[in-house]
Amino acid sequence: AVRADGSVEDVTIVRSSGRADIDDAVRRIVRVNARYSIFPPNIASKYDVIEIRRIWSFDDTLRLLEEVR
Repeated sequence: AVRADGSVEDVTIVRSSGRADIDDAVRRIVRVNARYSIFPPNIASKYDVIEIRRIWSFDDTLRLLEEVR
C-alpha cells in the first residue's frame, strides 16, 4: 500500500513463493524503490492510501545474491 505522499505503508505478500529469501527480496525491492510519486490532487482528496497489486513471476533460474559489504 502506498500513502498519498508516495511513501510505502505496507508490503503484503498474498501468495508466497514458498521461499522466504525470495519473499524478503520482493519486500526489499518495493521498499528500496520507495518514494513513489505523490498522488495527484484529485486522487489525494479522496484517498489517503492506495493498495497496488502486482504479480511477480520468477523463472527456475532465479538466484538471489547476497550483497557484499
